[in-house]
Amino acid sequence: MKRHIQQAGKILGTGDLNRAKKIYRKAQKLDPRRPEAFQNVSACFVHSGQCEEARYYMQEAVKRYAFAALIGYRGDRKLHESEITQVIGDWASDLFILSEGYDSKNEEGNRSPPPNWWLQDGMFKRITKVALNTAMACIKDPNLHCKDPQEHRRHILMWSAWRVRTLTRFLSQDHDATLPLSRTAEEFREVAELCLFLSANVNAKGEEKDGSVLDEEGINSLLAGGISATVCSAAAENTSEGSALQRGEAGLWVVIHGLCSPSETAMNNQFALVCLDGLEDGRVAVKVDGISETKRILACNLWEVPFSETKVALISTLEDAIQWQFVRGSRELALARVMAGRN
Repeated sequence: MKRHIQQAGKILGTGDLNRAKKIYRKAQKLDPRRPEAFQNVSACFVHSGQCEEARYYMQEAVKRYAFAALIGYRGDRKLHESEITQVIGDWASDLFILSEGYDSKNEEGNRSPPPNWWLQDGMFKRITKVALNTAMACIKDPNLHCKDPQEHRRHILMWSAWRVRTLTRFLSQDHDATLPLSRTAEEFREVAELCLFLSANVNAKGEEKDGSVLDEEGINSLLAGGISATVCSAAAENTSEGSALQRGEAGLWVVIHGLCSPSETAMNNQFALVCLDGLEDGRVAVKVDGISETKRILACNLWEVPFSETKVALISTLEDAIQWQFVRGSRELALARVMAGRN
């Protein structure tokens, strides 16, 4: 497979997109678990202006990078810890490219359905936050491998600007009706910090200090109007954010406990996934392992599984069925950690 990818990469460099795509697809068939071929096919479609196809293959690459990072294997090869960090970095890079594709407003015609994590405010913000933090780690830690530090830094600035635009759209309620709003002081603070980061690295014309343009519209539009001051004052007023579970953020994994009615006791000690943002009469919408319909359970009858934020984000970008397989595989360890946290 590696030989096919290298060969296709050389052909892609000559501009022969169709031939490069054919060889990348051969690599996919040789080992469909590996994300690189899907990532590169997506790049071919981008070059040929086929955005729908590019998004599809990039989404497939994101899923495979997430799975490789979670299980610690890339194909049949076990990954070292440093390699897992690099895989998560590749996941973060592809995820931002994919997100920008779905966020594009310059495209006409029908758009393919976005992934589940795009449709849920809480899940979307958690995933993109982990992705940006992961990408930033590569320029802060000299021990992490980065092929082109200058280009990577430029991408960080672009993604930071994109994240500010995304969060300010949520916080100002200027967003699609399908994305429910859940404001927290943490999000206000993040926008303020990113604005300070951008202002320290970008001049008033939306250019890097070395003169390269980051954004056609200019990053200065993000900094105009006193965003930082507005954000900080809003954060000071917002002090009752509560935990992610109390807010009902989609993507969280929980264990059900304390149900007493005969029809519900069988769900005790079962894993469940919060599937919708927000609470309704104190109840959280969850998908329970082995039950097809969505259940609404009181937040007090749910214990959050103490997965790391990175693990929750990675799991959220997998296929639904694969998410459950992975969580079932770690059931005993997760239950032990939940119970340890309750004692």
